[in-house]
Amino acid sequence: MNYRDIFAIDATLVANDFLENYMPEANGDYVKVYLYMLKNKDAGISISDVAEKLRLTEGDVKRAVKYWKEQGILLDKLEAKEEGRPEPSGEDKKAAKEKTEAKPGSITREQQERLSGDEEFRQLLMIAQKYMSMIFTPREVNVLGYLYDTLKMPADVIDYLIDYCVQGGHNDIRYIEKTGLNWASQGIRDVASAVKQAKAFDKAKEELIKKNEKRSLSNARKKAVNRSDTDYDALVMEQSFLRRIE
Repeated sequence: MNYRDIFAIDATLVANDFLENYMPEANGDYVKVYLYMLKNKDAGISISDVAEKLRLTEGDVKRAVKYWKEQGILLDKLEAKEEGRPEPSGEDKKAAKEKTEAKPGSITREQQERLSGDEEFRQLLMIAQKYMSMIFTPREVNVLGYLYDTLKMPADVIDYLIDYCVQGGHNDIRYIEKTGLNWASQGIRDVASAVKQAKAFDKAKEELIKKNEKRSLSNARKKAVNRSDTDYDALVMEQSFLRRIE
């Protein structure tokens, strides 16, 4: 009896771990190489085969393979056997990646482990929680850890940063993060410079508010400006950034 199963398909399974944690940050050609190699993992294809099929140079393919090996995705089976270690699982690869890499504004697992034993940083967290009247989640710890350990912002400057933001009515870690990144980009490394920047920022913000109010009052057809309807903090930060890149 001859028949055809309509549900039988020739398909390649791609791990969700790859799609979620590795593909978004990878070069498009690198992804093409990985997918093609995954499809032909048992065929024993060569670098030249991949290059010809994907219309890439052999150098492009070699760079892609090197990249995926560095990410812990590809590992020569012979190499793994010779070293007496099993091929890493998806969870092992993810853990290794998290330990050595961090997204902008966050810290790696390795940094978290180191900071857990940093007494100065622990004291900073205690003070910050009192300022903000809250118990920190990993999000708050990540932001302050990034400012402190990655950007090397001194603890006393971060202390002042939090106090300044809270006193200004901004008890939100996103606002504190944005302000901290702004200060770091301007090379602020001591409290005196932070105080000077804060005063300049408040002055620029007040001038912008007055300017907008004056503009609205000069036109009877417009409603009076409501300060709460305009994000003057964001406007001043944006103007400051534009002045720096001009």
